[in-house]
Amino acid sequence: MGAWIWLILSLAFQTLLQENGQDNPVRVREEKVVVVASRLPQKIFGIDREVKIVEQSEMRKLPAPSVSDVLRYFLDSQERGYFGQQTDLSLRGSSFQQVLVLVDGIRVNDLQTAHHNLNLPLPVGALERIEILHGQGSALLGADAFGGAVNFVTGTPEKPGGSLRTALYDFGTSVVCGQLEFGRKEFSSLLAVEKNKSNGFMEDRDFDLFSAFHKISWQKEQKKLNLMLAGGRKEFGAYDFYTPGMGLPSREKTETSFLAASYETTIHSARFRQVFYFRHHFDRFILDRKRPEYYTNETTNRTYGTEFSMSFNNLVVGGEFTGEYFDSLRAGHHTAFRSSLFAEKRFSFGQRWQVSAGTRWDYHRLYGSSFSPQLSFAYLLWPQLKLRASAGYSFRAPSYTELYYQDPVNQGNPALKPERGLASEIGSDFVIGEVASFHFSAFVRAERNIIDWIKSPPGKWVAENLLRRRIQGVELRYLIRKKRYNLMFSSAFYHRVADDHDLILKYGHKTPQNLTSLMLNVIPLKQTSLLFSCLYKKRPEEKGFFLLDARISRKIGLFEIYFEMKNILDTEYEEVRGVTMPGRWAGAGLELRI
Repeated sequence: MGAWIWLILSLAFQTLLQENGQDNPVRVREEKVVVVASRLPQKIFGIDREVKIVEQSEMRKLPAPSVSDVLRYFLDSQERGYFGQQTDLSLRGSSFQQVLVLVDGIRVNDLQTAHHNLNLPLPVGALERIEILHGQGSALLGADAFGGAVNFVTGTPEKPGGSLRTALYDFGTSVVCGQLEFGRKEFSSLLAVEKNKSNGFMEDRDFDLFSAFHKISWQKEQKKLNLMLAGGRKEFGAYDFYTPGMGLPSREKTETSFLAASYETTIHSARFRQVFYFRHHFDRFILDRKRPEYYTNETTNRTYGTEFSMSFNNLVVGGEFTGEYFDSLRAGHHTAFRSSLFAEKRFSFGQRWQVSAGTRWDYHRLYGSSFSPQLSFAYLLWPQLKLRASAGYSFRAPSYTELYYQDPVNQGNPALKPERGLASEIGSDFVIGEVASFHFSAFVRAERNIIDWIKSPPGKWVAENLLRRRIQGVELRYLIRKKRYNLMFSSAFYHRVADDHDLILKYGHKTPQNLTSLMLNVIPLKQTSLLFSCLYKKRPEEKGFFLLDARISRKIGLFEIYFEMKNILDTEYEEVRGVTMPGRWAGAGLELRI
């Protein structure tokens, strides 16, 4: 792996010499405004945290018909299948519960379990970009931003247009998706739908997934109004998804709806923002579809709330108030509320130094108060080289399943405390105009009160707060952008130290020791695009695996024809222990874009 790193570094300096001579000064790349790393939006090169941006143009080149498929190329994605069935996310070696998911900055984490966080009625065509924050974010975003946060930024069309795409894959799999865009002066509308259906690559791994999204935007002078309405349904075979090795043909069905309205206005130099949101989620799980009377659980949860903020002179203050409704056959009926107050201030010293200080106070009726301060620095050593450092506290709230769930072999614990962590990091960002960029981060995170299910002597799994553990790691990321090709290389190495070796844990911890990927997009001919993606992943006490995906597309007028293949080498692997992942999976499609 060391040879890879030296090769990438040498390519960086070679690119610098080729693209920037004495008569061609280096120019810092201007990026879009990023909101996931700060409540005070700014250009990405100005922020003092590690943030990865995935643009819509990049998503369209991937063999990724769903949001979950897109994410697998940019972070540790623990999938139970392709095409958006069910995926757990991990950032910086976190557990799947320790990642916050947002849509346009609005929290959408599920109350029941983080397994449902990506049950988003959000077609890929509805997105403008995805913002991925690496590291703690509770000081700005609240609970669950422990290892990081993923913010899905939806699009705002500027002109009329649309697209329709259909594709057929192995195992009777079909994909149909489309979007309709309208944008003119002050008003815009975006409608997107997506349907993925398959017979499955093995028995009881079929799926039928549908999502629809509609956004209306109005903007005039210093005022902006957004309305979002989305709904989706998933039904899929869940063979041993939660019972590794038992051979149970399980079945799961989920329904999700999401409604949000936001209003922004600027009065003099002050900017005001108000958000109202509502999320509904229903889950029906049948342990054995041949004997539904043996075990079936139905859970409904709803989250409704409002968030307000006011910003001026590089200072933002605000708060959030949320109600929670939870009802489950196996976990009972519960209601709760939570509230928070937050503030962030940015200081600039000359043209080189920037300091950001943020803090947030959260209160939840079930587990009390949490205080999360954070401090970060950025120093512009050269016009193209930024050094950064940050430190802050984070926390993760116990889910309702961990608090209250009960069955013959599992026992929740209403006395659970929130997980807490203190993380620090240093890093650098080296940007060579529009041509290339190199990013480096090193971090350490000390955690306590970590929640897992422990096997007790009577044979039950009981949710408990564990003692302490520490996770440390380094992350490298390098990008080249040329006229005929784009290259993205990333590599992360994590190390975990814990005192839970004598315990039998249900989930344990799946911190990868090595997570390395290489993505190459080439334009061999005009209107033709060829993409290769390589991924190597190695977890403790598990065999490492290598995956190779590819996609080739050709534009002909308004049409685009493409062929893509996942897992070309037909590698046998598991992202979640006991859940078999598909082998080679190929398909072809046609897209009309106007």
